[in-house]
Amino acid sequence: MDVDRFIMNLIAQTTLQPADEDRIRNLARRLVNYRISDRKKQILMLLATGFKQVEIARRLKISRQAVSKALATIPDEFRLNAP
Repeated sequence: MDVDRFIMNLIAQTTLQPADEDRIRNLARRLVNYRISDRKKQILMLLATGFKQVEIARRLKISRQAVSKALATIPDEFRLNAP
């Protein structure tokens, strides 16, 4: 799963306003500052597209508990609403 492709699809489905650019830039900076791993970004993307924890675990070939623990360590501000 490509993070950039997901972000582009999310943006394409959303009507952005000029003020959104700053919000998106700040969110990206916080992702870097928090050092969110690529695996956790994948989990967030799948969650945002409507997958349940069990489905995410199957897709990424990890346990559901691993998904649950990863989500517990990610601040809520990084959780995207499903499109």
